Amino acid sequence: MNQWFESIGLMELSDITVIVRLALAAFAGGVLGLERTRKKRAAGLRTYMLVCIGAAVVSMTGLFARERLGGTDPVRLSAQVISGIGFIGAGAIMMTGYHKVKGLTTAASLWASACLGIAAGIGFYSGALIMFVLIIFVMLIGERLQDRYESITKRMRAFVMFKEREAVRSFLIFLRDNGIEINDIDEISGGTGLNLGMIFMFKLKEKQSHEEIIKMIGGFEGVDFAEEL
Repeated sequence: MNQWFESIGLMELSDITVIVRLALAAFAGGVLGLERTRKKRAAGLRTYMLVCIGAAVVSMTGLFARERLGGTDPVRLSAQVISGIGFIGAGAIMMTGYHKVKGLTTAASLWASACLGIAAGIGFYSGALIMFVLIIFVMLIGERLQDRYESITKRMRAFVMFKEREAVRSFLIFLRDNGIEINDIDEISGGTGLNLGMIFMFKLKEKQSHEEIIKMIGGFEGVDFAEEL
């Protein structure tokens, strides 16, 4: 594929190739950002476009510096982008009030978007286009596959907030009577009064669904809040 791009003059750095590479980076970053925007994430269309375009410019700057200065490593600047983008990714990761981590996919896709921009900026068109298709597949189809797997697996983690510590004993009896096996328990908030939080690892029976278990747990009298992790 790169031979075809070379045949139409897009491999050498010029005003035309700069426009083409930045347009590719902006388009790919924008499409990836739309998927995050659809999910109401803080890092959306504009963030992804800026990251991808910026990475493309950095990689082209390395090529330009080599042509003008000679002997300069053209990928040195790009390497700094790969490590530096981690600061933005870290800002996208957060821990919710109920100890549920969010933003890992956004952080990973931001990093991948920067890598895509570098590939586009340096003229690796086939790699950039293939990577773009794969990222879209992972972010759209991969999510459905993950949801499907999590819905059929018979193990689940759940965060449970109790109204009081004394409710835990009766809750454990409630689980046993309903055939829900506990593989692990982790207490994450102490105190002798209200708002005792615990994380459970459950092993479900063949016909029990995740939604059914969460609904059952949330309906228990001593439970204030329940959420699958």
